[in-house]
Amino acid sequence: MGRMGKFNTYTNRFESTFLSANKDTEEIIKRLFVDNPYKEDLLRLLVVNTPDCLTDRTNSAYKAKIRTMTPAKLRQDGYLKLSPKIGLKENEEAKSYIIISFTSFVPTDNHYYRDCVMTIDIQCPIDEFEMDNYGVRPLMIAGYIDAILNESKLSGIGTLQFVGMSEITLEENLGGYCLMYQSTHGADDVIPVEDGEEDEDELPSI
Repeated sequence: MGRMGKFNTYTNRFESTFLSANKDTEEIIKRLFVDNPYKEDLLRLLVVNTPDCLTDRTNSAYKAKIRTMTPAKLRQDGYLKLSPKIGLKENEEAKSYIIISFTSFVPTDNHYYRDCVMTIDIQCPIDEFEMDNYGVRPLMIAGYIDAILNESKLSGIGTLQFVGMSEITLEENLGGYCLMYQSTHGADDVIPVEDGEEDEDELPSI
């Protein structure tokens, strides 16, 4: 069990430690933008590019914009991405981005599990870094994300463990940081297969 690309004849399942990435991504987005008492602050930092986005709580335009921002809307408008490409369009309004990805899968001492690194890239317009009260936008976004995710549990075993944060720049006028967390994935990462759908120990055809 737990080996990538293996059809388990005992459980009738195609198993892979890569298959939980979509499940984990969905859970991360839910924790950040749905089941989070501080989601409004995180949304303000992400979608309101003004120095007073956190200090001006009476601005009706800010409130109206925040109310429209569901996870689906964040993805549709490009604030939330699952691929490492921003792709700025001509005359597009400057915005901030959160990019979620998984990398560096390695075996562990137990063949049922693999360790990996989950990365969250935070990119903000450099001209919008500075905020009221000496705040720095990408650092504040990182702070909210880390407070929510560090030492939390996803689909695998154990908890997310913070392993570092590095400064990165993906586009000429954008800058920010890459948050990195280690997690472990195991035998719950499976695709059920109907009886007779696959021959024993054969991979599904591609």
